[in-house]
Amino acid sequence: MVGQQQKKRKASSTSGEAGEENSKKKTKAVEDEVSVRESGLSAETIEALESQGKSTLFPIQARVFGLIVEQKKDILARAKTGTGKTLAFCLPILETLRSAREPGALVLAPTRELALQVCSEFAKLAGSKLRSVCVYGGAPYGPQISALRAGVDVVVGTPGRAKDLIDRKVLRVDALKFAVLDEADSMLDMGFEKELEAIFGAAKFEQLLLFSATMPQWVSTAAEKYAKNLEKVEVGDRKSNADIRHLCVPAHWQQVHETVNDVQAQYEGKTLVFCETKVECNEMVEALSCECRALHGDISQKDREKTIAAFRDGKLSVLVATDVAARGLDMSVELVIMNKPPATRTGRADVETYTHRSGRTGRAGQKGVCVTLYGPRQRATLEAIERSLGNFEWVGAPRASDILESRAQKAADAIRATNDDVVPLFEATAQALLKETPDALAKALAALAGYEAAPPARSLLSNTENYVTVVYNTTADRISAVWAALRRKLSPDACDKVKGMRLTAAGGAVFDVPKEAAENSLAGDPAFDTTLDTLPKLKPPPAGAGAAARPSPRGGYGRSYGGRGYGGRGNGGRGRGPRSSPRGRGRSSSSA
Repeated sequence: MVGQQQKKRKASSTSGEAGEENSKKKTKAVEDEVSVRESGLSAETIEALESQGKSTLFPIQARVFGLIVEQKKDILARAKTGTGKTLAFCLPILETLRSAREPGALVLAPTRELALQVCSEFAKLAGSKLRSVCVYGGAPYGPQISALRAGVDVVVGTPGRAKDLIDRKVLRVDALKFAVLDEADSMLDMGFEKELEAIFGAAKFEQLLLFSATMPQWVSTAAEKYAKNLEKVEVGDRKSNADIRHLCVPAHWQQVHETVNDVQAQYEGKTLVFCETKVECNEMVEALSCECRALHGDISQKDREKTIAAFRDGKLSVLVATDVAARGLDMSVELVIMNKPPATRTGRADVETYTHRSGRTGRAGQKGVCVTLYGPRQRATLEAIERSLGNFEWVGAPRASDILESRAQKAADAIRATNDDVVPLFEATAQALLKETPDALAKALAALAGYEAAPPARSLLSNTENYVTVVYNTTADRISAVWAALRRKLSPDACDKVKGMRLTAAGGAVFDVPKEAAENSLAGDPAFDTTLDTLPKLKPPPAGAGAAARPSPRGGYGRSYGGRGYGGRGNGGRGRGPRSSPRGRGRSSSSA
């Protein structure tokens, strides 16, 4: 059906082979921002852009404009998040369509939030020139049907609702100039295939435009199914955005909520926290000490829109969301936190999802921070993502001193910003307090920062309360040797409580020990450093270690990586065995 409809599409106009080749060379040279006044846009569009503070076009916008408007190409475009992909297809539509009050462009997006954002962006630029409507599930049909019957030029929507309206013969798609897929890789990978087949089977359009921040090869293959005159455009490399600082922070699964609290307290700013599931979102909202709200599929559309508006307007500083917020939402976010590295259903590192999540910060040339929490089992996944995107910073969880310093500085800034007019109102009480309590200023800063007592100390490696991260300085190429040394120093009960042991790149090992055991049994021994303030560089697990080199919750890599296994008990328990073991577990290959 789709193939038959595509054959009916109008032939694309070209300027001849020579002209096209010259245009290609010209287009490929566009790697920098271009002034809107030199872009070839109409005066009306330039005025609309400048009224929004936009004086230049980003590279992706400049690259595709001529290909779409002049060469009539179908486009498969990839550019990093936050580089203006929405405007890249809005501008050609705005410059090409003439108001006919019948759909000339159909833009499809994977989520309701993204569809609403795209429609809003287009409406701000188009003004009264072109009429647009957003159609999406979770909202009443009535207003959407009324708008379509009244006549619109651009329809933006989600595939499910668009298909329903086509089936009802309310949405006409037989005279489209443009069909657009925003976040194309997600659209073709989120169960929308049947809806897209039905829509493209019914639609007659001249040009197909596909945009996304990631473009796996299978997306290109699928695009050729619908496109006739496809031009692939990539702006920038596939590495992570240089404006984003990527931090990897270890966190035991029992300490994830506390670690998120600590990270947000240290870095502050508008924060987007990503969780894998709706249940995890709800649990995170309950556990965080700051004011926050959840955003996921079980939240009603009305409440979702209110939450997004509050977050965008600065009335809410922390938003906890599933991947519904990973794609396309244009917000000014200083900090992104992931409660774990994203992985596919088969357990492989999900680089595309990481790219979209981290891309919610560091947008439009602004700086941002992305923090990903990981446990021992998840480190290999995060390392695989790092290999694809570039170097990450592997750091310990925020220390109490780091958080206190950040909060104290913020409290001091609040004091400095207070108007002098209020001083006489508080001066008498302040003078009396200083006579009564010499350290009153320090206590006042603590109170402003929200601390009535010192926070409990946590370890660097797993961020566990009342634990200390210890480095074993003696050369060790096997974890079994470290366990042997620990058993000579610690009681069997203390050995059982050791967490997260890893070999270091320098040849030693690092692990977490209960604070009391470290102070009573390890402090003062030159083989053990109990005063660590930064994590040493860790030795990567060897290829083929254990089961797909995945560490166990206690920390090692089964029998091929350290005798009793990183997960084995300190006093000689079982290690993680190969998957071929009858119950997936087996004794380690070296017994001490």
